[in-house]
Amino acid sequence: MEQIRQEKPTPFLTLTTTGVNGWFMAFCPEFEVSACVIDHETVVADLFDIIKRNASVVVESKTKAPPQLRKWSEEIIKQEDISVLF
Repeated sequence: MEQIRQEKPTPFLTLTTTGVNGWFMAFCPEFEVSACVIDHETVVADLFDIIKRNASVVVESKTKAPPQLRKWSEEIIKQEDISVLF
């Protein structure tokens, strides 16, 4: 039987979600951002939106960003659906 490997694009990001007492939190350590709402799907969507906005700021910024953060940001801007990066 042939084994199929699904490879993640490089770079890939980390998404951590947790739920406590009906509230959900999502965190992406590479961008040091988090979101907290009462619905799991909404918290992930909100976090993706925050990451996209931060990526735009990093790419458009004239200040020097760490090379890995700039690489992630450029890849995020290219992706219509950034969930493939997690």
